[in-house]
Amino acid sequence: MKRSQITRIALAVILAATALLPCASLAQTGRERKKLGSLTNTSLQVRRFSGEFAEWGLYTDISSPRAVTFHWGSKQPGAARAFYQVSEENLTFDTKPETMKKALKTVPLGKLPAAGSVVQFDIDFAPYLTPPSKSKDCYVRVFTVDDQGNVVGPPSLSAKVSYSAVN
Repeated sequence: MKRSQITRIALAVILAATALLPCASLAQTGRERKKLGSLTNTSLQVRRFSGEFAEWGLYTDISSPRAVTFHWGSKQPGAARAFYQVSEENLTFDTKPETMKKALKTVPLGKLPAAGSVVQFDIDFAPYLTPPSKSKDCYVRVFTVDDQGNVVGPPSLSAKVSYSAVN
């Protein structure tokens, strides 16, 4: 093989590996996330499956408009309460007023759970998946506020709920 062919192959392998990195971060578990370092002091996960097969992560798939269970926790210094937001786009860590307005709904979760604890809540996705929607993605994130209502720290990573109607 010529040197230029080897260089092209090496470059293609590096580019392919780089493209897979974002996918790996979406699939990581809580334990893996701790190893990589935390981007935020507020966590949110969505439940996939149920019963003995239940697992928690950053995405789930649903085939009918229904309620989905989440759990969250926070160790954000200065935070007093939290809210969740449902949106049609991933709002990431942006808490500027114009971004906060993009949420379809903002709902209070109440006071922060004890340090190291998580609290569950359900969101009914039926209002967000109105016909004729055959498929749609919704994103949920949690953000914390202080006693005056000011956002404190970055929001959680967004959890993705992918809806695809069964024909």
